[in-house]
Amino acid sequence: AFWPMHSHGDETRLFVPADFTDTGEIRLDAPGGSMEKVALRNQIGGTCYAYTAAAMFDAARFSSGDERTELVSSGFAAALDYKSKFKGKNPDGGYVCGLAGVMPGLRHRGACSTKALPPFRNSVSLNRTVKIIQAAWKLTREDTLPGVQAPVARETRVKPALIAYGMQTQDLPPDHEIDELLQKKSLTKLLKKLLVEPSCAKDDRIEWDVRRCKSGLKIAKSVRARVGDMNALLRRENAQPIEISFCSAVLTEGYAALSDPKKWNVLFMSGEKCGYHAALVIGRRVRDGQQEFLVRNSWGKSCLPYAPEWECEAGKGNIWVDGNALMKTVYAMAHMKEPASRD
Repeated sequence: AFWPMHSHGDETRLFVPADFTDTGEIRLDAPGGSMEKVALRNQIGGTCYAYTAAAMFDAARFSSGDERTELVSSGFAAALDYKSKFKGKNPDGGYVCGLAGVMPGLRHRGACSTKALPPFRNSVSLNRTVKIIQAAWKLTREDTLPGVQAPVARETRVKPALIAYGMQTQDLPPDHEIDELLQKKSLTKLLKKLLVEPSCAKDDRIEWDVRRCKSGLKIAKSVRARVGDMNALLRRENAQPIEISFCSAVLTEGYAALSDPKKWNVLFMSGEKCGYHAALVIGRRVRDGQQEFLVRNSWGKSCLPYAPEWECEAGKGNIWVDGNALMKTVYAMAHMKEPASRD
């Protein structure tokens, strides 16, 4: 649906009435909510889909009886598992639910715990370690091209970074094997072999019987209908977070993003302008007659990335966004089929 838009100063608001029959605030991260004990995440690269799935998995676990709240499912490891299965050469970009999504893998194989991976108290973070390995892999690949005078990136660049990150020397592949991995085409397999397999064996995985998640395209529905769907899901008993696939431009640019169809309209979307993204909706409220949704993002604690018209909760990774503006940019949604329960 193409809805009329009204300008308010420098802002552009959708002129679509929201459902105001229930003005009460809902927060799934409130005490007793499914997101109460789900950890804030800070994704690496374009792996938002996997970090979102890992958060959904933890929410379902914690709200259905799993008391191991100290075990946080690793979104990065989930991305590598997923892309290894579906032969992705790069871990960036993927799906949360559906047969070709991350969630089925978490349900059947379990999740790697961030505790199973080397601790972040070491001198080099996981993010930095991944960047070092990516750079070494890229240089190795470029060195095989005619006319490229790049230094050969051998294991001498990668191994010290892994040790600084916290890997134990005895757990690392031999030098020649690291070199062989650098020469292969798949960055996903390289990262998985070096960072996940040594510390996250099958017996070390987090397993829990969670319900299936349901995905579906909502582009055929009006903005009003999408808002109604979100409200209905958030009002369920033992409500679970709702995954949305949308244009991140609405988070960073605010209402201004809605003036460019390439940043919200599925018929004209441009990946570069839209910023394809996945995040969770974990609450709703009505402020000044305008319904807002609470988005749990995976960009860490900072409020700097977000447009000033949205209310960012510092340190929590939560942002209150105009519900109509957000739903206009959504091109897919996913949620747990039934309230998570051990019954």
